[in-house]
Amino acid sequence: MPKGFSEREKEIIRSKLLEKGKEFLGVYGIRKTNVEDLTRAVGISKGAFYIFYDSKEELFFEILEQFEKEVRENVARDIFKPGEPPKESFRRFLVQLFTQLQANPIFKILNKEEFEYLLRKLPEEKIQNHMKNDDDFVIHFIEKLKNDGYIRDYKPRAVAALFRSLIYMILLKDEIAGDTFPELVELLADMISNYLVKE
Repeated sequence: MPKGFSEREKEIIRSKLLEKGKEFLGVYGIRKTNVEDLTRAVGISKGAFYIFYDSKEELFFEILEQFEKEVRENVARDIFKPGEPPKESFRRFLVQLFTQLQANPIFKILNKEEFEYLLRKLPEEKIQNHMKNDDDFVIHFIEKLKNDGYIRDYKPRAVAALFRSLIYMILLKDEIAGDTFPELVELLADMISNYLVKE
């Protein structure tokens, strides 16, 4: 039976689990990392791990959610630059979004099989909550751009689904485009900005 931890100790251990989990995820992926690897790296017992997470998959999902939040904050800030055509600003935003996602070690190793495995292991409620939060963020984001006069009058939920499909496309980049993926990103950024953004 793991010993009790103070709130401060729990905070430190959770932070270490996230840090080490991110390292292992970027090197080995989800399936090749086990709870023993994580607890050994952090210096706690296997039993203590389950004070914080019900499974390693829930830890990895939290890491992915943190990364997603960081990308949102970095990329979605000040999209439209003074003096720059709105379509070009939005195109640049999309390219930066793809670039940041691809550059992260997590997305370099997280492929379709790994992602499907993760989803199978998570509670359905957690997945649905995540998708709802994603949709809510994108819908609010798109509605603001519409109200500011930048975006054409498409249904925000349809645009949210478009953004989700772009994330899934990164997971399938080898199957879809292989070495031509950077060119595909540029092409998609051009097409989406031309259709979504007003002149």
